[in-house]
Amino acid sequence: MQEPRAPNAAELVQSLEEYTKAQHAPDQLVQLLRPPRLALRSTPDFRTEYGSHSAFWAALAAVWEVEAARLGNDEQASIPAVLALAAFLLSLCMQAPQNQIQAVRLLATPDHGTMQALLIFLLNSIHGSRERALLLGTSKPGAAILDRLMMLISVLFEDESPESMSTGEYTSEVFGLSFALVQQLISLGAFAQAYEEHALMPGYSISATLVVLLKFLDGHLSLPGQATSPSSIPLVPFLLRQLAHLSTSLIDEGLLHFSQTLLPPPSARPAPPPSPHATPSTADAPVDPPTTPSAADIAAASALSPESIAAIAQLQRTAVQYLGIVTFLTPFSASPAAKSRVEEAQRRVRENGGLEVLLGLCQIDERNPTMREHALFAIRNVLKNNQANQDYVEAMKPQYKVGNNGELLDLPPPKRNE
Repeated sequence: MQEPRAPNAAELVQSLEEYTKAQHAPDQLVQLLRPPRLALRSTPDFRTEYGSHSAFWAALAAVWEVEAARLGNDEQASIPAVLALAAFLLSLCMQAPQNQIQAVRLLATPDHGTMQALLIFLLNSIHGSRERALLLGTSKPGAAILDRLMMLISVLFEDESPESMSTGEYTSEVFGLSFALVQQLISLGAFAQAYEEHALMPGYSISATLVVLLKFLDGHLSLPGQATSPSSIPLVPFLLRQLAHLSTSLIDEGLLHFSQTLLPPPSARPAPPPSPHATPSTADAPVDPPTTPSAADIAAASALSPESIAAIAQLQRTAVQYLGIVTFLTPFSASPAAKSRVEEAQRRVRENGGLEVLLGLCQIDERNPTMREHALFAIRNVLKNNQANQDYVEAMKPQYKVGNNGELLDLPPPKRNE
């Protein structure tokens, strides 16, 4: 049977407007879009004709809104119509930059129904195809679409957490579809390229888009078995590159000293005990060995509300994570400049009393349960390949000298003159 003639732009706009006004059944939209979709394959000039018509994009957006509303109401019959719209839009935008710009503008709306339909379209577009996934992540129009989506997600769903992704309990289906889209990029091996394409944008060490992408990556790796899956293992070099890049940016922006203000101060150092031949005085009273306060001790000593304690704990975790990042040297950044940067960060941590603080945080704290892991990672990086820091910590170990009468003498202070 011969296919119906493809409508011209005015006829197609009229058909779309009538469909929207009458709220016809979704299967009628499938039939309505079939002739122009096939014509776009064989006659590329239709892309220009349709896309340049003054009323076309408004009519198409109205149809999207109708089907998005139906899909939002769980009307299963709308799924073929959404797929037909997606296929038509894909054919319309192929090798048509102006149409791609107009399609990107459709993503400017925060309407959840429209976003839901567009996300389904994108998921179907890249499903099973690494080439199309790379186009979405790295081509100029694809990266613009992904950036707009991630920006909207960062604004509309700020309260969503990686924990909700690991359990599948989302507050919105749009957020779940966005997560599924990023999971597709990961499984198809296009996530690293997509992230680094956005990381090249000047002016920011890390943008809202990158934060959302990392949030989705965190949620994906938290799923059972995903951290060691074949698609996740190649992400290790990518993550190491990003750690090195981020630490360089943070050092360049002079934030290392600021991080010290987020950590509890180290305790005062007592003077060393006097020799046995010193003249007795009130200064000769026994002095307890130096101790470093833990996060739990500091929180317990202050009459803060639970909300304040949680906020302080979060700030401390962030500061310790930051110290771990800026002192991290990857195999991919073992250049002289990178080594010099890490050595400078290690020196600043030592001189600002950070070693004592980090060591004091390397203990289990029920009020700040993940602090210990972050502190151990930071200590490992601060001490690695740094003899001065290692000597500093070694000097903190108690060393006693037995006097003539069997007493313990000369407990040296932890700090050594270098």
